[in-house]
Amino acid sequence: MKNGLVKLLLAALAITLLPMTGPGKKAAAAATITQDTTNKKVTMSGSRYSLVFDYNAQARVSSLVVDGKQTLDTSTGSGIFTGIYNGSWVTTQGGIATPSVNVNMTTKVVTASISTSAANETWTFTVTDANVSLKIDRTFKANMTVWEQGMPIINWEDHAFEQMRWPGDGGNFPIGGTLLNKQRKWLGTDAGFDSNIRVSKEQISYTMLNPSTSLALSVTGTSNRSGLDRGAATEVRRVVTQASPTVRALRMFTVVSATDLQYATGTPLGYSTDDCTGRMRCDGASIFSPIAVTNGQTDSVTLTFVPDTLSIYYDLGILYGVDQQALSYAINNYARWMMQDKKRGASAEASVMKSEVPPLEMQWIGQLIEIFGSPEAVTAYKYGLENIRDYLIESGTGQVLCCRPGSATSYNWGTGYRDQASGYALGVAKAYALDGQASWLQTMKASVESGLDYAIGYQIDPVTNLVTNMNNTSDTIYSNDYWESSTGTYNGYASALLYDALLQWANLERNVLGNTPKAATYESVAATLKTNFNKDFTAGGLWSPITQSFLYGSGNQDVRHLPTQAAVLKSDIVTNERKAQIVAGVESEVYANKANHHFMNYRDLYIAGTTAPSCGKGAENGGWYGVPEGDFFAGYPALNDRTKIPVYEGNFLNRYYGDGLYDSSAWHRDNPYQGCGFEYWFPTHVMPVWGLYAYGYGFQPQYDELILAPFISSEMSGSVVKYTWRSQPLTVTYNSQTSFTVNAPSLPTDIRIRFLNQTPGSSHTVLANDSPVTVTADANGNVDAIMSVSGTRTYECTTCTINNPGTGGTSFVTAVQPNEASLRTDVTEQVGFKFTIGSTPITVTQLGRMYHAGNNKVHTVKLVDPSGKVIATASVDMNQGAPDSLGFKYGGITPVTLNPNTSYYIYSLEIQYGDNWYNNTAFVSTTSAASVDNASYGDRIVNGSAGNTYGAVNFKYQ
Repeated sequence: MKNGLVKLLLAALAITLLPMTGPGKKAAAAATITQDTTNKKVTMSGSRYSLVFDYNAQARVSSLVVDGKQTLDTSTGSGIFTGIYNGSWVTTQGGIATPSVNVNMTTKVVTASISTSAANETWTFTVTDANVSLKIDRTFKANMTVWEQGMPIINWEDHAFEQMRWPGDGGNFPIGGTLLNKQRKWLGTDAGFDSNIRVSKEQISYTMLNPSTSLALSVTGTSNRSGLDRGAATEVRRVVTQASPTVRALRMFTVVSATDLQYATGTPLGYSTDDCTGRMRCDGASIFSPIAVTNGQTDSVTLTFVPDTLSIYYDLGILYGVDQQALSYAINNYARWMMQDKKRGASAEASVMKSEVPPLEMQWIGQLIEIFGSPEAVTAYKYGLENIRDYLIESGTGQVLCCRPGSATSYNWGTGYRDQASGYALGVAKAYALDGQASWLQTMKASVESGLDYAIGYQIDPVTNLVTNMNNTSDTIYSNDYWESSTGTYNGYASALLYDALLQWANLERNVLGNTPKAATYESVAATLKTNFNKDFTAGGLWSPITQSFLYGSGNQDVRHLPTQAAVLKSDIVTNERKAQIVAGVESEVYANKANHHFMNYRDLYIAGTTAPSCGKGAENGGWYGVPEGDFFAGYPALNDRTKIPVYEGNFLNRYYGDGLYDSSAWHRDNPYQGCGFEYWFPTHVMPVWGLYAYGYGFQPQYDELILAPFISSEMSGSVVKYTWRSQPLTVTYNSQTSFTVNAPSLPTDIRIRFLNQTPGSSHTVLANDSPVTVTADANGNVDAIMSVSGTRTYECTTCTINNPGTGGTSFVTAVQPNEASLRTDVTEQVGFKFTIGSTPITVTQLGRMYHAGNNKVHTVKLVDPSGKVIATASVDMNQGAPDSLGFKYGGITPVTLNPNTSYYIYSLEIQYGDNWYNNTAFVSTTSAASVDNASYGDRIVNGSAGNTYGAVNFKYQ
């Protein structure tokens, strides 16, 4: 069914992309221009837009309608105009001599000659059916200092757009929408409105997007100052332009300069020296310093307005088993926020407002950039790494410092943290993997080596090679690494990162940079570290046989600290068997604590036998961050449980839908929708999406190849996933769990297709485009095939076995009666029913949720025992397959036995404004295996009578 649907969708897509040729082709619509000389207006139109230029004692674009929607603020004197502030504002909004306007109907060009007290300007509109361009040539009439300018100033209607994409760095500014509008210190229009906020980019091309209305408008900018490093830029703010103070237009200033623009605050590179400095201001002032212009100087800007197609900015392919829309929004609306500018890299912590490039974050920044599919983002990332190289490597020692290049005041936090050198080294390795430019890697070599060598010389124990914490005994918050909570002699988290960095760089040194001795040194240090790391903590190591996990710090409590376990799972510092033990232990704690997410820890890091605070130390002790949740996905292939990734991805995406992750940098464990962090936003919270791509879909870039190691659930079969490998597009079709079709029109490197979790040493048949090849599973159980030529090839392991959950069973529910139950979608909650098993135990194999017309989300359905502990979860995709005769769709689980005469609960996780579901008066008839006691929601709260349910929900059993 799914494969057939994929073929139909692909066929339909192919039809829509076919050129219209031959008989029946319609002639392209011609652009039109009409001039109203009485009212002094010129209307310029194409098939998808209409622009009105007003020139009655003014020069102003008063309307720009795209696809039937007004995009500009239409209040008096608003729209698009130019302005100069040289002690007072001089604009073309009104009160000027009526411009001389010439309309050439043949060439479709409109020219206006404009004079103000400060400058002469020529506006030239070039009109085509597809777009309209506006070129502004401004010649100054005298020497002057320009404090602010707009060439032009654009006032967008306050709710016309919700997102602003920046092609120069692959970034995004969220600028509207219900969830964003509460965000403080940003560009929201409602509760979070602040007219003093200004943000900027050294770019004048951007795309305005509104997913709610399917509106997209690209603005492509060029300037006669574009050849400078910072010759042109855009500033963005919200302003009140109408009598109603609740109408807040989005105002954009195009800024140009004959010499490089200089930042008024922050470092010369535009990084912050404090919050709201550099490329963002919170005091309403201009981002850039005043500019000196000369008499006769001419500046030119051309902006081309192109109605665009929204879907291309959100297209991930065709995805099953996950909520594709939420996934795309999380990536494209939120994660891209971390990009700071085309030459300034990216940052996790309130990016742009706190503009910086912390070396210890670079490993995670690279992971997210990997899934953007944007070569420009990769380039910007590399520039950020270069800024670390040039400004944050301590002279004489080689220590990697933090965090704001370009000023001595940039060393404001994190210096001495034990993961700075590792994070930087892993970031540079990731950047090389993403574009393969060996010449660039050579320029980074010395800085990475100096950082790693400093760590080896000064930050590890000379005998064990384990990373040691700083001697900061007076520091009560234990600021030894990014998570700022490790105590004791050794740091387990930083040790795992250093091991990974050393081995990745050993590979680069030997195979790319040609330095075999350095590679051998790093490998030797790593080998000793690995041996001691894996020793029991009672023997001087960091392994706890009690919790089957690694200690964060040798002085911390034994609490299965999530970032430490995640760092371990991403490398080969432990065996797959030990990885499986780690994951199983963490999962048991998640279930026992009734959680839908992986939190930092559930027991206190410092006090024995104590539950961790819900948000201790800004969530570092007990709260939730997205980064370790996503990194932890690395362990699921070792556990060999394919149900986990779609379940936790679904839980994360439901969490994202709740508040967009706005207005905090971390979240409470007791209430994951309650913020508690120190910063205003944290784009790296989207890391579970990277975890899906890396360990579900299996995209794993290496220095010399792309590994494709899918680990998908059966519900994800049929997905067609788009990916970019070293600037080249490719798609992977997941025909089944053991068959994958790769379409790579161009192949920068080999692709290693990997079938996981087979018996080491076993022999398997792999079909490569139907040609059989015999492959022996390696010591880790991997069965590999190599794609070394471009084109489309299908790889299928015909003998590989898959550990799938149960699929059979008898439906517990036999009939559903709405019983006048209303359909709801007004709260975010888990809803279902309480039930009691009869005198005979049953084994549950599948969990189900009822499909209602229009449902299109992916739901986590869970079984809960009498104490509230979760004992099983399933992911149920409302988009996939047909419901059974009762109206239910199901997800498989590892079979679980329910005890006789015992009560349990089954819940579906629902989100506000998501799929609708029955209120609690709905009634279900069931088999005699158990009885439904009441409807139930939340943490085992019951209401209604026997047979009542929310949802409805169901399960199958044997």
